Amino acid sequence: MEIFGVLAALLEIAAAASLKMTKTTLKINGQVSIEVMGIFGILFLLFIILLGIIIQLRIDVFETDDIIEQRTECVKLANLITWTFINGDGTSLKSNIKFNASINQKSRLISVKEKKEVFCNTIVSNVSEIDLSKGDIRIKNENESVILENA
Repeated sequence: MEIFGVLAALLEIAAAASLKMTKTTLKINGQVSIEVMGIFGILFLLFIILLGIIIQLRIDVFETDDIIEQRTECVKLANLITWTFINGDGTSLKSNIKFNASINQKSRLISVKEKKEVFCNTIVSNVSEIDLSKGDIRIKNENESVILENA
């Protein structure tokens, strides 16, 4: 009988130790899951921040594309004015512009307007001061003066 008592005591001690281990393990598992959730939360915030930065950079690229397109149109118009002037009196040509533009005779400045305003210069000082609408335009050289008009 005494052996049974010792065995029962050992079983009781083993059960108590097992119960302590289970409680400790449960505490560790609960703590780990909170830590894992915290890590996932931080990673999610970093993902959102990076996504915002990437979206902003894409918007900047689209705006830059628009500005480059407007600048190209401005330089094209300046080149057409110069070509008409260089080819002499009586030269006339038709072209098409994609944006509204204006020419300031005093400053020899061409302004192209869409979302933002872009400027470029022309080397010709004898050019008419005008606001051009997008679409077809006519450029002519009369008496060594370049005249622009909407067609």
